Amino acid sequence: MEISDIFALDDWVQEHIAETLNYYRPLAEILENNASRQPMMPIESALEALLLYLRDMPTEELSTQQMDVLDAMRVASLIGNRGAHWVRQTVKTSTYDPATTNEKIQNANNWLFKSLKSMTDFSNAAKSLGFDPDEQKALSLKSDRFRVSICFQHDVGINNIPDLKKRSNDWFQIINGVSEALGEKPEDTEVIGVANGSLWLFLGVTAALVKALAIISKHAREISGNTFGILNDIEEYRAKKHMNNLIERGLKQALEDVESQGLERLMEELKTVLPKNVSAEQLAKLNAAVKKMLTFIEKGGDVDFSRPIEMDKDDEGFDPEASAIVSEVKRMIEDAQEAKHTARLLEQQNNEDGGEGGN
Repeated sequence: MEISDIFALDDWVQEHIAETLNYYRPLAEILENNASRQPMMPIESALEALLLYLRDMPTEELSTQQMDVLDAMRVASLIGNRGAHWVRQTVKTSTYDPATTNEKIQNANNWLFKSLKSMTDFSNAAKSLGFDPDEQKALSLKSDRFRVSICFQHDVGINNIPDLKKRSNDWFQIINGVSEALGEKPEDTEVIGVANGSLWLFLGVTAALVKALAIISKHAREISGNTFGILNDIEEYRAKKHMNNLIERGLKQALEDVESQGLERLMEELKTVLPKNVSAEQLAKLNAAVKKMLTFIEKGGDVDFSRPIEMDKDDEGFDPEASAIVSEVKRMIEDAQEAKHTARLLEQQNNEDGGEGGN
């Protein structure tokens, strides 16, 4: 993560998480009162106000890496739609344990407050070392560029030089195939940074290219979400030794149908952002690029999108369509990740329940 991302995250946290506390606190005060056996106070109004604010939080403005920072500070699950889901599950308006619920909400308040202090401390430390927030923002991206962040991890990680060669070639073909179909050149895409951990590559791209890449990523998440249940069914049949040739053929055919239909929908939407004079050769390269990007995401790679930090909706040159697609794909990624997380929790719970039943 670049220093400009930290400054941008600090700005976001000071604005939105500080305001979140203004909605958590009234609920916490009511729960503390109810837990101390004072005359019970109704929680519905404070609860609904908090849920409404959380659902409207613009978490789509944050990159995956910025969300990872909030996750490390234990607040990512307390904000946005994830936070609304957690609060709803924690506070039950009809039957709930005031003492336990109060403890959980108080802990949430504490973690949110600590995140404000942690981000302030980091920003102050960076400033004391000579980093200027305004200069960092100015250096981040050209005003007409969007950032695409590519994470090489899991089965598409870069662990050695052969990996580096293969992944670089894959992404050259992806950018080249999509760019040509848009009437652009691959040289128009700039490499603007790298980060370690899981290797991240940051690209500065045009609004047209970010639209196309975001559409591909959005549909990749849709396809992944639609195939997730089928893949789970295949694993479950195999684990329980209920699989036979007929069932296996049926499930594999269902998987192929979901993937082919998803690819067809993807290409149809992608054509809406292409020039009318795109050639058959360019479409063939585009199709190959799309499949490579789908494979990259399927194997665990991540693609994230950000608009320029200094670009505001009132700025000259702001592309609302590109910004809307970036926001939409971020929401889809968040929903897909949350769905997978929920499925894993349910699977864990089922395994535990099954284990208890067998004792």
